[in-house]
Amino acid sequence: MDMGDALNIKAWKYVISLTTTNIVNPEYSYRRHGVVRVHPLANEITPATVGGKAYSLYRMSSVGLEVPHAMCLPVSLWGIWRALSEESMRPHMDSLIYCALRNLSAPALVAVRSGAAVSMPGMMDTRLNVPGEVGAVREAVEAVFKSFDSDRCQVYRRTHNIGPIGTAVIIQTMCPPPQGSGVAYSVDPVTGKGWGLFGEWLPSQYGDQLVGGTVTPEPIETLSKRHPHAYRQLLVATGRLENIWHAPVEVEFCLARDIVWFLQCRVAKIAKQHPKQYESGQGGKWLGMGLPACPGIARGKACSTKPATKDHIWLSATTTPGDYAEMTRVAGILTLAGGTTCHAAVVSRELGTPCVVGYMGEAIAPGTVIEINGSTGDVFEVIDE
Repeated sequence: MDMGDALNIKAWKYVISLTTTNIVNPEYSYRRHGVVRVHPLANEITPATVGGKAYSLYRMSSVGLEVPHAMCLPVSLWGIWRALSEESMRPHMDSLIYCALRNLSAPALVAVRSGAAVSMPGMMDTRLNVPGEVGAVREAVEAVFKSFDSDRCQVYRRTHNIGPIGTAVIIQTMCPPPQGSGVAYSVDPVTGKGWGLFGEWLPSQYGDQLVGGTVTPEPIETLSKRHPHAYRQLLVATGRLENIWHAPVEVEFCLARDIVWFLQCRVAKIAKQHPKQYESGQGGKWLGMGLPACPGIARGKACSTKPATKDHIWLSATTTPGDYAEMTRVAGILTLAGGTTCHAAVVSRELGTPCVVGYMGEAIAPGTVIEINGSTGDVFEVIDE
C-alpha cells in the first residue's frame, strides 16, 4: 500500500494546531497539499491521537495560558511512517512539515519533541534549536520517530508493560532567550504533601540542563524574590491545571521577556515509598549529604559501571535515559549533580528507589559499602558489613 492509498482509506488528519493563537489556513493547506488537514477541533485532540504532551499544550492554551505556538504530527502518522520506507515517505513528510512551519509563521528556530499517550520521561529524543527549514525539521522528526524503538525506550516499555503505542511529534516555536526555566509542582513530589509551589529553576538558561541534571538548580522559592510576578503566575496556573487534571500536576516552564511560557503539564509523579528500610547510620561513618529525591534508605556497594545489581548503589555524576536498565535493578541511586527535578530524581520516584542527588562530601570509591537516606539526603559509609 502506498502513502496515497493509506490516506484515502484511513482519512487521517496529519497536521494539528495545538495553540489557539495560531493563524491556521485550512484552505491553503487543502489547495497546495491535498494530504494535509490543519484543524483546531477539540474532539479530535486527545491523548490517544496526539500524545499526552501535545494534549497538555492544547489544554493549557485553551484556558488562556501562554504556550509557544505549536503544531503536531499525530500518532497515526508514526504508524504509516513505520510501515513504509523513509524514501517513499520523504516527499509526503516534507509537505506536512512545510504546512506546519507555514502555520507557525516560519520561525527561525523550533523545538521538535516526542509525545506518546503514556508519559515516558526522557526515553525518546527531543531536538532543540532546529533551524526552521523543511529538511532540518524532517531529520529531527525522523529521529524522534526512530527513538520510540531505541534500546532505552524498549527497556522502559517492557518494564512498564507499554505496547507499540507509537508517538506523536510536536513542532514548536522556540522561546526567546530565557530569563530562566524550571519545573514546578503543585505538591511536594517527594512526600506528596503540601500546598503551594514546589520545584526548581535555572536562571538565564533553557530547561534541558535542569532535566538532564548537569547542573544543580535553585529552589523555586528564589524565583519569588527574583521574579515575583512569574512566581504568582505559576502559583495560580498550577491551581487551575490541578482542576483540569483532577490530580497534582508537574509543569515545565520558561520565563522570557517577562512572560511565563508553559511547555508541558502532566500528572505529577509522586515518590513511591521504598519497602526496604534500615536504621540509618548504625555502625557507619557520615560522608556527606545531598538533596533528598526519593524517600527510603538503601545500602549497597557503590557502582559506576555496568552491569549493576540489587546489591549496588548506582553512583554517577548524573544519569541519562541510557542508564535506565541499571536504575531498575539497583538498591539506590546517588548522583553528584542535579536537583530534585532531574532525570535521576524523576525516575527514582517512579520506581520507588531511594535516591539522593547533588551529593557533596567525601569522595566515594567504587566498591565502598554505603548507605543513602532518600528522606534526609545523608550518605554514610557502612563499616560493620
